[in-house]
Amino acid sequence: MAHISLDKELSDAEFEKLFLDSLLHHKDKDKLLHNSFPSLFSVDLHRKTFGIIKGLNGKADIVSTCKILETKYLINQAVSADIFMSIDRYMADHLDPWTVLQFLKEMLYRRIIIDKASNMMNVAESSPPLECAGQIAIQTAKLLAVERILLRSKRSSSDELAEITASRINTDGDVVRTGHPFINKRLYGLTRSSLSSLLAQPSHLKSTYTDHLISSTVEKYGYTGLIISLEDSKEERVKRIIASRLDVSLKAMRFKRAKVPQEDIEKVLKVNLHDRLTILDSGDVVTPEEACNAIMDLKPDIVAIDHIQEFQVDDMVLGLIRAVRSLKTAAVRCNCHIIIASQVSDKKFTGRESKAPTAADAQWTSALRQASSEMFALYYPIQDTKNEFQKNLLQLHFLKSRFAHTIGMIELEVDPDKGLIIGEFPK
Repeated sequence: MAHISLDKELSDAEFEKLFLDSLLHHKDKDKLLHNSFPSLFSVDLHRKTFGIIKGLNGKADIVSTCKILETKYLINQAVSADIFMSIDRYMADHLDPWTVLQFLKEMLYRRIIIDKASNMMNVAESSPPLECAGQIAIQTAKLLAVERILLRSKRSSSDELAEITASRINTDGDVVRTGHPFINKRLYGLTRSSLSSLLAQPSHLKSTYTDHLISSTVEKYGYTGLIISLEDSKEERVKRIIASRLDVSLKAMRFKRAKVPQEDIEKVLKVNLHDRLTILDSGDVVTPEEACNAIMDLKPDIVAIDHIQEFQVDDMVLGLIRAVRSLKTAAVRCNCHIIIASQVSDKKFTGRESKAPTAADAQWTSALRQASSEMFALYYPIQDTKNEFQKNLLQLHFLKSRFAHTIGMIELEVDPDKGLIIGEFPK
């Protein structure tokens, strides 16, 4: 069947409708779906429709899609059905969907360019020169990554491959510098386009450490951060993040002995964290697929998943192995770093002399260990010793670092009641 070109003038929204129709009816719909992602769609309704089609794993049709849109988003079925009924049927049958997909990628690239250009102008006008230079370099690296993902679909030439490799060697384009100096000192940062794993038993400050790592990284370097909290609500994460910055006790908040004005919380989120930290909880994300969609949509620099065992999957073993693989793909496509927290069963340590987790203690360790470019473990001694003199002491173990070859243990000074990782404990 002959295809027609994109000569006919259509709006972006109309092209999005044509592509959604292809995801339901075209013979290559599975391949098209695999090569698509939510941010391709500029219209919110189209983005939600895509998410439902993807969630139905190739079994979607107009009726089922519209029903779920009504149930999940309260969108009238007549409104959602209009997406498919209002398109030019001749165009839908004769326009090559792969051409439409590339067009949507080009339109997304244009939107990102406009957004990043606006950000760079704001940075140039409001930041000191040295800080400005660092943030402009970050934005430029992001644009190069987006260009590779969206526009360079063909195989890289030798020149392009050399250019990309040189950029990773000669700039910070291959790492996310963290807000924890003891990490940067030993690893120079966390590797982009890859995963790391953080192992800990229950109540060993896994969430406290994760929240402080992500928030301090966003605060210090202006990166875009994402926390996907599958255990605690987003409000609890915010309480931990603001506690240290407002010098307020978490216990005092819990027992209502401390009042925190809304304006103070907004200041931390918008000024300290540059309005660049997104927190999602189980009201937003419950499956690995939803987590990957959120990452692809937000395009953050650094992500924390806390913790992986809380994902809803059909089969705990195979489901979480597939989750690790999907998250690694999302990290590569977004050129970001994803930290996967993994809870270790305390039953594993009965009778053991050493209570600190090792790589072998991770559930389904082969998948998580193999996928991780860096692997860490936390051990909070007071949980076993009950010694109050150790309440401000946390062990951080470097179990694996593929590129820096660093292993060993350091002791950190912490203040759990302020959600604070103070720094490396003086020896």
